[in-house]
Amino acid sequence: MGVKAHNDGEAWRLEDARDIMPDLDADSPLRPFGGTEDFDISPCATRVAFAAQPGADYAWSTDINLFMAAATTTAAAAPACLTCDNTASDLTPLFSPDGRTLAYGRMAEPVFEADRVRLALLDLETRATRVVTEAWDRSVSSMAFRFDGAAVFVVAQEHGRSKLFAVDISDGATGDMGRDVRTLTSEHSVGGIVPLATPQRCAQQPPPHRPVRPDDAGVCSRVVLSRSSFYAPTEIFLLEDNDRAAGTCATLLLLSPRPPPQRERVSE
Repeated sequence: MGVKAHNDGEAWRLEDARDIMPDLDADSPLRPFGGTEDFDISPCATRVAFAAQPGADYAWSTDINLFMAAATTTAAAAPACLTCDNTASDLTPLFSPDGRTLAYGRMAEPVFEADRVRLALLDLETRATRVVTEAWDRSVSSMAFRFDGAAVFVVAQEHGRSKLFAVDISDGATGDMGRDVRTLTSEHSVGGIVPLATPQRCAQQPPPHRPVRPDDAGVCSRVVLSRSSFYAPTEIFLLEDNDRAAGTCATLLLLSPRPPPQRERVSE
């Protein structure tokens, strides 16, 4: 649904609700377990990209596609299919910070639910698609753009852990590990990644073994994330990634305070 938000001076009010999926016989979020990862709103709040699976063979097909619809209440055009050329699944649409590119998870083999999810980029002007991580043997589960749009943070399973990676999406990047893909966390499992909008000076300066340019020394991109393990509950961390100066320098800062240990009282 598209809803207009209006502030009357006392409170925000929602009005003029409109179905942005007219005549599209499908569900978004995807059933039965879909959530907010199945749609995204453009930075200027004029367009909505969403995942849906039209058709009657829902139980036998994995042909999930991405669609684009106008978010304004005056437009009445039907949603446009963006990935109908791919008969496998296309998932988790995500607008770039400038609204010109849509990142998403793309499978290659139809009717194969365990296929590897690749990071793909769709140019919204030319409608050209580029698969970035074809050479990377990992399956992307969630993603978020870096503040400058030059890289995408992704969460992927590796050796029994959900790790955070930074993927270079510049022209020519193929997902080569170590060159285009950098590991930012190694222990435990992370999730709930939220990049912050502006860079910050690093709390930890980069190691001296890499050349540092004067204009970007100590400049970090920051990501808020959750981390859990078998012996610790879910805690909130701030990750500072000084990739431009140090290549692989990432620092985790604990944001959620841990309670002091409690001594067990033994009755006599």
